[in-house]
Amino acid sequence: YTAEYYRIRREQLRFIIENKSSLAAVYALYQRLPGDSYLFNGDGDVVYYRTVAEAVAERYPGSPYVGALQAEVARMDAQAGLASKVSELNYPDLELTDMYGEKVRLSKVAEGKVVLLDFWSAELGNSNTLNAELKEVYKKYADAPVAFEVYQVAIDTSKPLWISAVQEQQLPWVSVSDLRGRGSSALGLYNVRKLPANFLIDKEGTIVARDIYGKSLEEKLDELTK
Repeated sequence: YTAEYYRIRREQLRFIIENKSSLAAVYALYQRLPGDSYLFNGDGDVVYYRTVAEAVAERYPGSPYVGALQAEVARMDAQAGLASKVSELNYPDLELTDMYGEKVRLSKVAEGKVVLLDFWSAELGNSNTLNAELKEVYKKYADAPVAFEVYQVAIDTSKPLWISAVQEQQLPWVSVSDLRGRGSSALGLYNVRKLPANFLIDKEGTIVARDIYGKSLEEKLDELTK
């Protein structure tokens, strides 16, 4: 399988370079493998997306593929930039924008605190219920000896929908989003495959639990916020 993978990859790369301004090169870039993974999805593959994006933009400036390719290049660049910040921490750092347009860094929020990194989407039908439950937990630990905070990442593409949900549900914690939906680099950094998802980080910066809710979350917070 490995030998066949590299053979196909070499052939596709040759085709892409020789036909970079052709729309066929776009399809070659997005070729999928068994298991629904992309042939070109590594950190170094952004150069091929950028090459095709520039060539197609010059030949077909009005093509909808241009915007899609440029968005993919931006996503891959952002993911590479975020990944470069991981080494200093025990968890991948994030710096995303809140609804006021301000950048908020996870590591700054987490300094000396227990933090729940929560991934959600305003588009999901159960978001209101899940956030209502989390609000009760947030209120319970508001005066804990070790501070507890929530850094909530919205996996959405509509800013009005996201902001409306935050305001209507009166969410009291840090709410951020890059508005790239399922293309968010934060999902890749934390290997999130489905929503909702969360990670509990202790005051030393260690991820101590994943996808923890309800009574299990409260029991863990009782331990960590003493």
